[in-house]
Amino acid sequence: MAEITITESDVNEMVNEVSEAEGVDMTAALAGTGVVTTLAASMEEVANEAFVSYKAALIDNFSPGLSPTAFEIAERAADDAARIHARNLATRMTQTELRGVARTIADGIESGLGPRGIAKRLDAVKGLDRTRAATLRNAIDDWTKAGLTPAQIESRTSALKKTLLSDRKLTIATTEARFATEEARFIEADSTGSKWKEWITAGDRRVDPVCQDHEAQGPIPLKESFNSGSMQPPEHPKCRCSLAFGTTDAQKDRMAQHSEDRAAQTAAAISEEAA
Repeated sequence: MAEITITESDVNEMVNEVSEAEGVDMTAALAGTGVVTTLAASMEEVANEAFVSYKAALIDNFSPGLSPTAFEIAERAADDAARIHARNLATRMTQTELRGVARTIADGIESGLGPRGIAKRLDAVKGLDRTRAATLRNAIDDWTKAGLTPAQIESRTSALKKTLLSDRKLTIATTEARFATEEARFIEADSTGSKWKEWITAGDRRVDPVCQDHEAQGPIPLKESFNSGSMQPPEHPKCRCSLAFGTTDAQKDRMAQHSEDRAAQTAAAISEEAA
């Protein structure tokens, strides 16, 4: 039995939200294509696979020295966190794919394609997020303008899509591994009585502005979110940040000084690069 259930109604709600955000009437274009049914099934599969693997990864990242009581508390928290994270992951993936679908529909209409032409394009970008879907659409347009035959275009489309899907999966897998490591550390810190946390960046010119802002916040209460709403890294794909934790006021004071020093170092590195 599935731990997490996703219905077509769930996907249709997202279709309506993305339609409004992108200014594209997706409902009519998707009618009869089976896209919503396919997305609901794939979203549920992703969510349940993610739940199992993410919970296992969280527990694997716990310190072996946890007391039985602390481990029991952390394990319950891991189950709840994995359930929330898995559904959120499936939702994010579906939303990014729908944004790609919306852009494909809009481009098809602008190009004068009929329902069949748009449906063919939708099939081509299935499974891709907005950015990668745009890469594939642009490539197809270039091949068409270059006079390639339909068979050549189909072959190249298949090869490029395989590469783009592989790249997307790798990015997601890398980000998920970071999520599991950092959330496990957060759960463990909570179960052992930590009260404070601070955001630590890599301190170089590649630091994202949002992560830089989190570092500048200094130590904040463990259960509070940082300015962006995140509880812990990663803030974005390929994020290199981590958290440090503290229990006493003395530790909080040292964390505040550390954050101030790190924030200055990061700002200097970014300013030097800009110059």
